[in-house]
Amino acid sequence: MSNNELVVRNNNREMVLRQIEQLRDEHEVSDEELTLLNIMLNAIQIQEQQVQSLTEGFNELLKKFDEKEKTESKC
Repeated sequence: MSNNELVVRNNNREMVLRQIEQLRDEHEVSDEELTLLNIMLNAIQIQEQQVQSLTEGFNELLKKFDEKEKTESKC
């Protein structure tokens, strides 16, 4: 993950934390509801990481396949 992506994720996380505080303060959302929201956000983050990992793996396989095709076509 690039530094730019890390900065964006950190900024997004800070924004979410501010919104959570606002929910608690302005809308009287309970700590239990905030805990559930946090669990859901963590699950989404894990899924994003898994998708990124799968995408990177798939791209590596495509690259290897392309290299193999180029090698075979030269023969």
